[in-house]
Amino acid sequence: MTITSKGVLRVLGRRFAETNLNDLGLARLAYVVPSDQAEGTSEILDFLGTVPAFEKWLTNRQNAQPVEYDFSIKNEKFETSFHAPMRWINNDKTGLVAMKQDEMIKRYREWPAELIAALIVANETGLCFTGEAMCANAHTFGKGTCDNLITYDAAAAGAPTPLEAAEGILAGINQMIGFTDDHGKPMNEGISKVTVACPHGAMSVAHMQAVHQKLLSTGSGTVDNPLQGLENVKVELVVSARITALTDKILVVNTSPGARPFIFMENKKDFALTAKAEGSDYEHDKDGHAYGAKSVGNAGFGMPQDVTNVQYV
Repeated sequence: MTITSKGVLRVLGRRFAETNLNDLGLARLAYVVPSDQAEGTSEILDFLGTVPAFEKWLTNRQNAQPVEYDFSIKNEKFETSFHAPMRWINNDKTGLVAMKQDEMIKRYREWPAELIAALIVANETGLCFTGEAMCANAHTFGKGTCDNLITYDAAAAGAPTPLEAAEGILAGINQMIGFTDDHGKPMNEGISKVTVACPHGAMSVAHMQAVHQKLLSTGSGTVDNPLQGLENVKVELVVSARITALTDKILVVNTSPGARPFIFMENKKDFALTAKAEGSDYEHDKDGHAYGAKSVGNAGFGMPQDVTNVQYV
C-alpha cells in the first residue's frame, strides 16, 4: 500500500483548520483580525480609535464618532513546504510523512510569533498609527498622550535581580494605567492581564522567578513577591529566543480582553494546500512528492497605550 497525495492533503487540511494561531508564545500578544484583502493589498485599521466616553447630554450628542486614523497593514504571501521521497511513499512510511505534517503545522503556528518578534525588536523605530515609534517618550493622538518608553534603575544595568525584575514589571503596569485615549480619558482602568515579553538570555531567569515565585531574595533575606499581591491583574511571561536583540529591556503588554497591542491578520480565503504528486514532473525528476501550504496575511503595531517598554539601567 502506498501513501496518496489525496490522503495527505485531507489530513493536512483538517489539521490546518483546527490550528489556533493565537496560542503560541509571542502570538498571544496579538489581536487577530480576519482579513479579506488579497496579497499586496492593505487592510485599513481604522478601528484603532476609541468610542467617546459617556458625557452629560447637553443640546446634542457630543463626539458621536470615534476618531479614525489612516493606518494600514499590507497583506503578504507566506509559504512552507516539504519533500517526501518515493521510498517513503512506496513503502508506506506513514510515520515519516506524519512527522513532516507535524512540522508543517508547527511552522504555521510559529508564523505569527515570528512576525510579532520582528515588531518587538523594532518597537523603538517602527511607526504605529500615531505616526511615532511604537514605544516613544511622547505620543499624541487626539486629546490623548502617553510615554511608553521608561527606565528602571537596577543595581547592574541590563541585569536585574528577580526582585528588581518584579518591580520593573510593576513600573510598566503602573505607567500603562496612566495612559489616556484619543478623547483624553484614562483607558486602562480595567486592565486585568499583562504579558511580559522577555528576551531569552541573561534576564530570562530573573523574570521567570519574578513572575512565578512567592518569595524573592533581597540579598540579605527574602520578601514577598510584589507581583503576587496584585488582586486584579494577572501577570504572565513569554520568554523568546526570537527577541534576543533586546538584551536589557522587556515589553509589558496589555493582553486583557479587547486590548490591541499588536495586530495579526490572515486572509483565510487565500489559504491553499497544494501537491506535486502522482504522475507529476516533480515525481519524475525528484523521485518524490512535494506538499506546500500558502497563506496571506501580516502583522503590525496596534495601540501604543497597550505596551510599555521598560529598560533596566
